[in-house]
Amino acid sequence: MLREIIDENRTPELPGLPTFTGGLGGYFSYDYIKYSEPKLRLSDEEKTEIKPQFSEEKYEEMVEKAKHYIREGDIFHGMKSYFCQDEYGQIAPVYSISAGLDYPGVGPEHAHLYDLGRAKYVPVTDDEAVDAFEYLSRIEGIIPAIESAHAAAYAKKIVPQMDKDEIVVITLSGRGDKDCAAIARYRGEDIHE
Repeated sequence: MLREIIDENRTPELPGLPTFTGGLGGYFSYDYIKYSEPKLRLSDEEKTEIKPQFSEEKYEEMVEKAKHYIREGDIFHGMKSYFCQDEYGQIAPVYSISAGLDYPGVGPEHAHLYDLGRAKYVPVTDDEAVDAFEYLSRIEGIIPAIESAHAAAYAKKIVPQMDKDEIVVITLSGRGDKDCAAIARYRGEDIHE
């Protein structure tokens, strides 16, 4: 039976599957598969790119490597990256239903992957994210964190344009039950947390 499940749910063959740019949980559930799944083995070039390292002894090494990858840009909260700015170059106010995405910039690793052409970033509205949150909750029985629901919303846009044998990889991080009250408020419902 396990063989049938494995055959049906094959590993996607995606050359250059990008690095996960989230936290430790995401690293182990997403990046680690590259080391354990033969179809996704990293090339020598990819092995030299910055990877999340969480041991204290690797911190200084990461900082030194990062100095070589930081692009020219603006500095905010101690990092160079891309930021939402007004016409005067000041950090612009931002809003998202997702507290984790309610920030005016992206981490340096995102900026680096974007500059390399290895990452594409697209806008997703609160409505689209909430619809995807509700869709996954209702159809799949998975309550994603609202941050991850943004990725699911974009997947819902692109899947109709894909071939039926193509695979989409979405990392669903966090616990969506923590976002249920925010979703209810967004929909105009009054529930107590």
